[in-house]
Amino acid sequence: MEKVMYKITLYDRNMPSCTSGVYEIYCDDIDEFEKEWTKLETDKLRIERFRKSKAGEMVTDYYSEAPELNIVQKDENEKFYFEKTVVMYDKNVMVYNAYLFPSELHIDKCEFQIRYVKVWGELLRLVKYKLTGVCREDWLFDGKKEVRCYGNPILKNNILFNGRSGNITDYSKNTVESIAYYPLGTFETEKAMKQDYDDTREEFFAEEELDILFSDILGEAG
Repeated sequence: MEKVMYKITLYDRNMPSCTSGVYEIYCDDIDEFEKEWTKLETDKLRIERFRKSKAGEMVTDYYSEAPELNIVQKDENEKFYFEKTVVMYDKNVMVYNAYLFPSELHIDKCEFQIRYVKVWGELLRLVKYKLTGVCREDWLFDGKKEVRCYGNPILKNNILFNGRSGNITDYSKNTVESIAYYPLGTFETEKAMKQDYDDTREEFFAEEELDILFSDILGEAG
């Protein structure tokens, strides 16, 4: 099964104000990514830089001209290994913002698309997700509230129930969905990668991994 993967490197808005950096995401279809991302991204100069890089220019979204930070890249020697879907139900996940302030999310269904690839000589596990029935603990009042996404603009946030409630079923149709794959884990060998792919445990991701995956929900201080 042949796959073409693009790496996209953009300025990371999730970091504390005293620091800066970039984050990487991956996609199959760069045109489809652009279509979805430009609905979410409000920085017109960032969009312009992305399009220049996509067109073949060497352009970064950071304070550096390093080629490895080029916004849109494609590895001509990329190798696809495996792909699977993992579903986890009825999850309560503690997610931390850049200042380590916690927020508890409740999710009825977490659906993860997991892809195992080799890019730029590195064996990676890439993860894309959709969360259904998602809400957030309300620390000020007894109950829950809707989830809003404050981080990097790569999450589609569909809020059908907006407001506070003590009944989590009110949020059953609220969803959060990533428009690209996050890198979540590297492997030293193909054997180790295959062992991870073969793992069928129900709780496939550790709490620390879910915190990383869901970091764009809270952003820097959400």
